[in-house]
Amino acid sequence: MVDKSQAYEDKFKGCIVGLSIGDALGMPVEWFTRSQIEEMGGISEYIDPINKFKDILKAGDYTDDTEQTLALANAFDKNGYNEDKFIENLLYWYNHNPIGIGPTSSKALENLSKGIKNGMPSETCGSAMRTAPLGLFYFDNLSKLVEKSISVTKLTHNSPNAIAGALSISFVVSKCLIHGIAHNTYDKYRLEKGGFDDGLGAIEKLRDVYEKDVGAFLNRDLEDDDISKYEHPEASHSTYSKIIEYNKNIIDKKRMEKGYDPILFIGERDIKRPYEYPEFRQTIEDCSHLLIDTSIEFSEKIVDILEICENAHNNNYDKKVILEGYDKLGTGINAIEAVPSAIFSFMISNSFESSLLNSINAGGDTDSIGSMCGALAGTYYGFNAIPKKWINDLSNHEHIINTSINLYNLKVMD
Repeated sequence: MVDKSQAYEDKFKGCIVGLSIGDALGMPVEWFTRSQIEEMGGISEYIDPINKFKDILKAGDYTDDTEQTLALANAFDKNGYNEDKFIENLLYWYNHNPIGIGPTSSKALENLSKGIKNGMPSETCGSAMRTAPLGLFYFDNLSKLVEKSISVTKLTHNSPNAIAGALSISFVVSKCLIHGIAHNTYDKYRLEKGGFDDGLGAIEKLRDVYEKDVGAFLNRDLEDDDISKYEHPEASHSTYSKIIEYNKNIIDKKRMEKGYDPILFIGERDIKRPYEYPEFRQTIEDCSHLLIDTSIEFSEKIVDILEICENAHNNNYDKKVILEGYDKLGTGINAIEAVPSAIFSFMISNSFESSLLNSINAGGDTDSIGSMCGALAGTYYGFNAIPKKWINDLSNHEHIINTSINLYNLKVMD
């Protein structure tokens, strides 16, 4: 029978490894449109990059999404998040060939090297993509989760929507951990496919642990915490041109398929999707509420996820309806598009694998959307639900696993 420590460690590992896998799967087609990815036959495994990373990275490599997440995950001690250590880790990476770093992060880190901590007025998802470790460590302390998510973001991305995106990911990660334990996903995915319950699925024991350790947090009223104290000045909007057209001439024509259906990975229909659990629908509502004092625009966009999920559910997760959902949410680099699409991908899928493939084959900022969705799905379904081939073929996977275990051990000491 599984004990509490195994279940929680499985979630920590699933989150960080899942994030890295989503980054590596999405990296080769970053800024390809959905139609361009469809013309290739879709992404279902690691491939060598055919975009700006060609001849720089290889299949299974990851980008700055993972690098910055590891920098944050390694910035904890027994007292929690250590800002000085995080800055040190970021600057070490910045000074050692930071592949994939965006213009906002580059300028912000240049400023950090000079002791300037004001960040840049950027709307992108460059902080949201790295805040998952905060959701893990502070899953049982909402006030700390909010405080640290904001401070981590403002070091580089100082705008309301960037902060709202980071808060969304860390908050939903925390709920994926809580609900994953409650739904017994650790035991469920340790069982071999088609096997029998061999005692690992001790639901009553696990639910006792859940109610004792995290049930109170799950049922807390968000209004008990003074979220209103986190107010942010208006920041100018940074605009980014979408790099799309140049991809058209480098798609491998040999892989094109005529008469294909739109790529969508819906998984097994008899397994519930997160949206179908009332506690996950409540999570989205709570997330929207959490963001009101930061960005009303972003708060409303999070609510849109529920409407789109409901429409997909009522239409039996029809491919066309789901793809229309991505069109409504957007899949661009800005947090207000990338973050909701990552959450949507997780909510309408019913496995780690289908969550990741849906998020990446939607096109756009595929590595960041894939990494954020991977953090959510990896936390909820757990490390043991991740295809072993994806783990084994991921670059530096042992280091990533060890980082997640170390973060878990520090949480146990907390």
